[in-house]
Amino acid sequence: MDRTTQLLECYRSKDLWYDFDNNEVITDAKLRKRIEKGLIDPRNVSAQPEIFPVFGNLRKAMAVWLPTLILKEESHEDKIHNPELIKEWARIAKVVRAAEKFGGETTLEADEAYDRGDWKTFSRLRGYTEEEINDFEHLKKLHVKVLREYGEEADDSLFGIEHSISEGDLTFDDIINDKVDIIADWPIFAKESHEDEIHNPELIKEWARYVKITDAAEKESDPKEWSEELRNAYENEDYVTFSRLRGYTEEEIADFGQMMKLTDEVEETYGTPGEDFTMSIHYDVKMGEYTYDDIINDKVDILKVA
Repeated sequence: MDRTTQLLECYRSKDLWYDFDNNEVITDAKLRKRIEKGLIDPRNVSAQPEIFPVFGNLRKAMAVWLPTLILKEESHEDKIHNPELIKEWARIAKVVRAAEKFGGETTLEADEAYDRGDWKTFSRLRGYTEEEINDFEHLKKLHVKVLREYGEEADDSLFGIEHSISEGDLTFDDIINDKVDIIADWPIFAKESHEDEIHNPELIKEWARYVKITDAAEKESDPKEWSEELRNAYENEDYVTFSRLRGYTEEEIADFGQMMKLTDEVEETYGTPGEDFTMSIHYDVKMGEYTYDDIINDKVDILKVA
């Protein structure tokens, strides 16, 4: 064999292979996977010991030339490497769970905040610190990121992980420190990245649908011609009275109210301090960068462009 002309990517020693490109020892199973994915050309895989003419044995050669990669007898397939995104989710979930306050009576003000979906005010009234509230908000965003990466069905898997932790079957630290193989019990996390697929969050799609509905029903008017009653309703932010005086139907008023509610939810979930997420989208649509239909039909990745 002419070692000067053949480009070897992989060399075998007993039941293990050495991947030259990745400086890594791999098993037969992993070699087959890399060949199937086109990462290694099968023509560049050698089982001939002459590749190490001096030592004649890969283990001895590794011991001399690559002491940090001395081969071990156990298979490298047994090592656990949980996805980094799931580890990050586990780190923050651990912090949030440790800060959880159970029991105790809530005030009327707290109950009202809960009923209207104002979880930040509700949390402050429950005694949570701003740092704890920010941690919870971070966890919500990580949850959304996991669903974007692995699909909506990953929601059930995250719930299953939390349930197993509650039951004492595993801990967040087990996930973070690769002590338990998450993929073994929740194989959805073994899926390849969905980076090339667009799956806009359903909340933003629903918001876009109602923006379209309210925009279609919009009535033009000149503020200079408004009556005093109409002007007072506008200045007092009484959009229901204002809309009725403008001639909108009850259905159109309800649609507008739903759009405003969804706007608050979108900002709470995806907005950042100092930036108005929904206004940024409105501006881009107005400038012709994309349409609300593009958001609804996953033609544009709104979390990347907005």
